[in-house]
Amino acid sequence: MPRRCALSETGDPRVRLLRAGTVAAAAAAFILRAPMAHAAGRGIEVSSTACADLAAKDVERLLLLELGAVAREPGEPLRIELSCEGDELRAIADDPITNKRLERRVPLAASRVPVSERARVVAVLVSQLFLTSWSELLLQPTPGPSLLPPRPPAAAALGLASRSLVVPKRIWRIGVGVGADVRALATPIALGTARVFTTLELRRVHAGASIGVERGSATRDAGRLTASIADLAVDISLPLAHSGRFGLNAGMRGGASAIDVQATGAASGRAGGSAGGVVAHAGFAVVPHAALGAFDLGLELSAGYAYPKATARVAAEEPLALAGFFSGATLLVSYGSEGP
Repeated sequence: MPRRCALSETGDPRVRLLRAGTVAAAAAAFILRAPMAHAAGRGIEVSSTACADLAAKDVERLLLLELGAVAREPGEPLRIELSCEGDELRAIADDPITNKRLERRVPLAASRVPVSERARVVAVLVSQLFLTSWSELLLQPTPGPSLLPPRPPAAAALGLASRSLVVPKRIWRIGVGVGADVRALATPIALGTARVFTTLELRRVHAGASIGVERGSATRDAGRLTASIADLAVDISLPLAHSGRFGLNAGMRGGASAIDVQATGAASGRAGGSAGGVVAHAGFAVVPHAALGAFDLGLELSAGYAYPKATARVAAEEPLALAGFFSGATLLVSYGSEGP
């Protein structure tokens, strides 16, 4: 006949003592294990700036309750920066799991959130930031099976080489321009301008050439001055800015001009004169422009200097010099297409 154990009686005081000791040991082990696990885990670090009614330690303690499972995992800590401006709270969280920097701004007016509840509200808001960021990991699509056979190494290397040797896009452009120049600034004369131009546009530099004509006249007390100019020029420019269809170019232009100036007296007996020749010129231009499909519309603002002077005089008046400084504005319209 089996013998009954003497400690199986529930009323025995030794049994009650043994059970109490077991429960106490288990509770002590749990209490001691929790901080050790927290110390070994990534943890949570909260800092605050200019938040008088919000204690960073309170927010940190409440976040440990919300995100305790993640905080006890090994890794970098979850860092949160809190700053207050008036009634607005700004929370910035560094998420080491997704390598993202998260931010949220919320109003924390005393009329809406009591001071005693601010730490709890902020802890919930910050935990939502992390949970939203982590949920994206679950929503990332997994790559499906490929229907194409894998590329052999030689073909893959050839494809990589072809992509690395991409030839910059080239655009050949032809266009016309009409506008006006002001020359002889001391005794100004305005000339209408027209030109035809072509441009080769590379990715970082534009180069072109143009041929144009200018003609204008000015009335003086003693008579009339008429000027005609034929111009041949080359230019180079750089694209300074580009946003959508709009851009800004700036560059230099130089060339030669054939000038003819005729002076005619207003009345009989008054002498007139003429001058002509070839002058060289150089200048700079700024061109804001907009792309309209294959067409481009721009406004060229230019200034430059021509030498030597070609002058003409009506009677004893101050002579007109068509060299020296000049400036102008030209409306440009061009059409472009990609070239080899």
